[in-house]
Amino acid sequence: MAAHFNLKLYNFEKEGKGVEKDEKKPVAFLRVFILYFRNFWKMTLFNLTRFGAAVPILALAVSAVVIMMGEEAINSFIMTEDFQSFNQSYPWIMILVNVYYFFTGSSLKMALGILLLTGSVLVFGPLSAGMAYISRNTSREEHTFASDIFSVGWENKKQAIPMGILDLIATFAILLYFFYDFAAMNPGYGMLMEFLKYFAVVVYVFYIVMRVYAYMIMVTFEMPFGEILKNAFILTYSNLPRTLLIWATLALVVFLNMILPLPSLLLLPLFDISFVSFVAGFTCFGPLDRLMIQPTVKLIEEQKAKEKKEKDEKAAALEVLRAAKPKTKKKR
Repeated sequence: MAAHFNLKLYNFEKEGKGVEKDEKKPVAFLRVFILYFRNFWKMTLFNLTRFGAAVPILALAVSAVVIMMGEEAINSFIMTEDFQSFNQSYPWIMILVNVYYFFTGSSLKMALGILLLTGSVLVFGPLSAGMAYISRNTSREEHTFASDIFSVGWENKKQAIPMGILDLIATFAILLYFFYDFAAMNPGYGMLMEFLKYFAVVVYVFYIVMRVYAYMIMVTFEMPFGEILKNAFILTYSNLPRTLLIWATLALVVFLNMILPLPSLLLLPLFDISFVSFVAGFTCFGPLDRLMIQPTVKLIEEQKAKEKKEKDEKAAALEVLRAAKPKTKKKR
């Protein structure tokens, strides 16, 4: 782990009710639900904020698929009975397709869409950093304000914006892999690309968890961007069971949306994003605290103790000098 970083004490410590020292806490599985639903309305607000900010990006993802498949192919597919039946249960895809058609309807709408997309890309990382801060503090049962998702994101914008752009590049790279047709390529090359497609999924799965650590490190330490990624990679690799737990949570949320298709119209904008983010933050805080925060706190305390000792020694030496009197010769 890198040693040249500083703990953001002004963000890390925040007044709150906390818990009694001897109070017995429920098991982690129950605690995550207790803490989430204790802050349910605040988490719902955060989810709605992040979902609203991500709509232009989702529309861009649909646009990329429409462009790769072609509008004629998409329109033909939409008119099929299978899709109409699917759309009655899962209308999100059609909603986003309509968003695409709306913003490509005229030059003015397209310009507006580009502005919204630019804003969405720029705030994606900072809002993720703000949510990491909220997940961290809530998992420690510390108070957070509703405005923290914006204020903390703004404080960390220099690192959060490039991190958010990296998130989006990784996501769109996976989409391109899965929607690009390799059948027309040379058979050997096509087989290689098919293999690389699934290899890329494994890498992306690993990256999704790594980014959780990255944002949490970002809002906890003053550290160069490269060091954030390096430490996030180490934490993810060294805590694979927790990594799998985060993906199990994500799979559970996806499954919940599949078996409750129409309620997912509310689950996605009001619940899914904040719950997955909170569980991920709750899960990642333990290794971060044990391997980075506590050693840093100990290092700071040792440094303060050393400085205090040096100060006391200097003060004692000065006191001795003041008390000492020069010896004078007696006159004969």
